[in-house]
Amino acid sequence: MADAPAPKPVMTPAQAPKKKSAASPLSAPVPGAASDFGYVAEDGAAFIKLPDGNEHQVGQWTKTDADGKLDTKAAIEFFANKYNAIVTEIDLAAARLADGKSEPKDARAVAEKAREATIHPAFIGDLNALVARIGQLEVLADVREEVISQERSEFREKIIKEREELAEKAEALSGSETYKKTAEEYQQLVDQWKTLPRFDRAREDELWKRISKSRTSFDKRRRAYFAQLDVKRSEAKETKEALIKRAALLSGSRDWGKTSGEFRKLMDQWKAAGRAGKADDKLWERFKAEQDKFFEARKVVFAERDQEELEALAVKEKLADEAEALLPIKNIGQAKAQLRAIQDKWEKAGRVPKKDLRRIDGRLEKVEKEINGFGKSNVDPEKRGRALDTVDQFQQAVDKYTRQLERAEAEGNEKGAKDAKAALENAETFLKAAKENLAKIESA
Repeated sequence: MADAPAPKPVMTPAQAPKKKSAASPLSAPVPGAASDFGYVAEDGAAFIKLPDGNEHQVGQWTKTDADGKLDTKAAIEFFANKYNAIVTEIDLAAARLADGKSEPKDARAVAEKAREATIHPAFIGDLNALVARIGQLEVLADVREEVISQERSEFREKIIKEREELAEKAEALSGSETYKKTAEEYQQLVDQWKTLPRFDRAREDELWKRISKSRTSFDKRRRAYFAQLDVKRSEAKETKEALIKRAALLSGSRDWGKTSGEFRKLMDQWKAAGRAGKADDKLWERFKAEQDKFFEARKVVFAERDQEELEALAVKEKLADEAEALLPIKNIGQAKAQLRAIQDKWEKAGRVPKKDLRRIDGRLEKVEKEINGFGKSNVDPEKRGRALDTVDQFQQAVDKYTRQLERAEAEGNEKGAKDAKAALENAETFLKAAKENLAKIESA
């Protein structure tokens, strides 16, 4: 961004700070009668007594009183009022100047007008006092001008200091990477700059160039960042479009375990792709719709399977009751025949919930062992009991790791499935050995 010209607000005199003066700036007038400084002759000519002793005619009076005589008192009062009007104007100018309501040039204009009035006076009054009062007003104007000059100088220094601080702040912001917030701060900084009055054009232009340079540097980095961000968003969008197509192909699969794992991989890739800008939410809705289609179908199938397993469990519970009713054995031949019928129904009943598998199978196995071992008296009951406990422990371990493996495969958890499979193989090895040991004991 090229250096922009600095804004140019103009300071009016009213913007400069002003201090109020104390009481009346001019000395109090010395009281005296107007007749002491002039008179009106019998012919109506009005004169003022000059400081050098001479007289000067200030006007002509023609008005008479009720008796037709010249009213000299009214004449003196008239010309004295003209004198007082000048004094009043001087005092008012001094008061306004002292209160900061007018400029020294305004007071000087009043003084100049009054001084011209003394050259060809048209009033009666103390001319020396009037000249002195005019001088006081001029001195007051000079003093006030010096004060204003000093105040304005201090004010200029203060404004320049504020501009320097803005330039320093702009330079500090130049390296920021919080782009949105910093752009707003730069705008606020420029707005603040515009509100400040101008005094020193050269110095202000120098400071503005520092601000402009810093802002340009920041803007270049900001544009580069967002350009790169646009590229990443575009790449993310393409990646996610591809993932949606892949999800659509998988959504109809019925290989629950493997496909669950595939969807987990797709989810990891989705997260790694990053955001695709404004389109991200709609892309996610499309991806999730395909994912939900698969998992809803799996949920329905699993629910049906669970219902079938519960129904099979109910059948086997009744069959286990029938098998246990064969004990104690009264007729071995009849018991074996009835057991075979129960076993056939048992196989046809189907799978039961995994959590109930060991318990329900154990009930039937116990009856089977009693019937199959009927008449064999050489087996040590205690030794056989310990062997049975060992088989039972390892069978529970096999059931446990089988459930863990199936759950991990359904969730697509490859590491969990690998660990569960290793533990299951180990438990199956020990179970096989325990069963072989039990078989030896029972065949002894």
